[in-house]
Amino acid sequence: RSPFLVSGWQLSIGGFLLLIAGFPGMKEDSLVFTLKGNLLLVYSMFLSAIAFSLWYAILSFHKAGEITMFRFVIPVAGVFLSAAFIPGEVLNPYMAFALVLVSAGIVVVNWRNRGVS
Repeated sequence: RSPFLVSGWQLSIGGFLLLIAGFPGMKEDSLVFTLKGNLLLVYSMFLSAIAFSLWYAILSFHKAGEITMFRFVIPVAGVFLSAAFIPGEVLNPYMAFALVLVSAGIVVVNWRNRGVS
């Protein structure tokens, strides 16, 4: 089976189940979408499709164990993107310290003893 097809069905079914689970607690005007909301929905769909496509393309060339370490970069990118695009969000000392810890985690996970072959 195609990993793209499996991911598409997985995300679609999961989203549908989440809607069903949340339906009993919804208010009458909960599902009112504006143009901006629809554009964000379409943008997030394309973003997810591109991210999964890139992930599976990379997996076709490299072993999963070699590239999963790069998933540590996700919170780092999230911090910088939040600081760049969310009004009022700034990079504070706590975030900087957390980025140092994440970076240290990447180094520790990838640390290889150069003397051993």
